[in-house]
Amino acid sequence: MDLEKFFTVEMPLFLQVINILFLLGGKNSNPMTFRYNKIFNPDFYTRIYIILCFVLGLIGIYFRNLNIALYYSSPLFLIFFLIFFNQIIRLIFKRNIIISTRWDFKPKKMNVLDGILGFLIIILPFLIPIIYNQTVK
Repeated sequence: MDLEKFFTVEMPLFLQVINILFLLGGKNSNPMTFRYNKIFNPDFYTRIYIILCFVLGLIGIYFRNLNIALYYSSPLFLIFFLIFFNQIIRLIFKRNIIISTRWDFKPKKMNVLDGILGFLIIILPFLIPIIYNQTVK
């Protein structure tokens, strides 16, 4: 087992999957109760969560390799994309973004733009390190 690859690529990707599962979970299958909605109205636990994402990014920077730093910063990218795309939805529809997966209850307020931006929010943090890794080689 290659421990360097495990700690520099596989572990951050595993943490990102856990991060997405955590954020897209809630009290029930209604997206309005999912945990990602707490990021828009920060409280103590949300700030702790964001600080942990910053610490992961700093761990990546500690390795002094941009590719590894991108892998470790992917939870932070998820938060940035979530806030950025939420501002776009707020400008257009005057409400927060609704990220609904296949098995969730889809509110009537949800439209195609929510689905596209929600997909981008989830997929871009995975793709950024992989694309960078492919373009540098």
